[in-house]
Amino acid sequence: RFIRECGEDPTLYPTWTEADEPWQFLAFCLEWHAMREAEEAGEVFMSRLPVAMDGSNNGLQLYSLALRDTRGGVSTNVVPSEVPQDIYQEVADVVTARLEVDSESLDEKVRDKARAWLSFTDGRIPRGCPKRPVMVQPYGGTLYSCREYVEDWYDDELSARQLKDDRPFTETFDYTRYLAKHVWVAIEEIVVGARTGMEWLQACAGVIAALNKPLVWRSPCGFYVTQFKESQKSMLVQTKMEHRIIVLRLRVGKGDVSNRGMVNGIAPNFVHSLDASILVNTINKCVSLGITELAMVHDSYATHAAHAATLAGVLRRVTLDIFSKDVLQDFKDQVEERYNVVLPDLPEYGDLDPEVLLESKYFFA
Repeated sequence: RFIRECGEDPTLYPTWTEADEPWQFLAFCLEWHAMREAEEAGEVFMSRLPVAMDGSNNGLQLYSLALRDTRGGVSTNVVPSEVPQDIYQEVADVVTARLEVDSESLDEKVRDKARAWLSFTDGRIPRGCPKRPVMVQPYGGTLYSCREYVEDWYDDELSARQLKDDRPFTETFDYTRYLAKHVWVAIEEIVVGARTGMEWLQACAGVIAALNKPLVWRSPCGFYVTQFKESQKSMLVQTKMEHRIIVLRLRVGKGDVSNRGMVNGIAPNFVHSLDASILVNTINKCVSLGITELAMVHDSYATHAAHAATLAGVLRRVTLDIFSKDVLQDFKDQVEERYNVVLPDLPEYGDLDPEVLLESKYFFA
């Protein structure tokens, strides 16, 4: 009833403001109300809301498919299941188990930190704690960034509980660093395939960086990617502002390749070349089927309700078409031929059959 009330008069019935995504929920209420009115009047209703479907941690999905990693495929809904898998909570539960062990440690400092975090989270680390560290893992996440994301989550929790001025931990950095180490180990325990694939790509990028050349490869949709990370130097610029001399320090390119930049950049750039290929091929296929009302943000695809089932099927078929081939072997062959080098051996593959994604209702949901 309150949905129709919000749709009839959102100013008189402001229940929608309490939703997690209030404006999206209000749009739904207005749409639902209009649909019911059309039904009651015996009229045909045309929906205008975008129906979105997102990949379940798309970066890890792509690594799981590339490496035929069954463990990663299960955790990211590549493999069909009756209920959606939640890799964020899976990592959080491993962290909780590790904290429970530490809570009985003979080391007083370790024991106190573990018990403090278990107390703060009512005995179970929530999925929000490791969510961002897990999300950025396929794109070159580090323990340093992991600690920053854990602290961001902690600050958000303090704000939500109105504890900003009454923090349970006085040594925030020390406590978040401790928790981040457990998050990092838990991620490495679960996201095995992605870490292996990322390290192999970084080793390949290092080989090309040593040649002082940009790294070029052709993505599955035919688009040529050029990665050039330039080494930097500092330059001082002296200028005048309001009768004062000030000196600015700028970073400018030196013209040669940055080994660190090339190594750090390859994992996110390679994964993005894959999800961009899925996007391009999906749009081309949809247009060929007469579907032109589309909206995309990275790994989120939306269309009108009438076309949602078709879009879901196209996404799965396009992804399978790309990963039915060995995308890592293709990358290796291209680079070795272009630069006349020998790249490291491919990482070990698992036994995941990419075709299972066709039956996974939560692959994009």
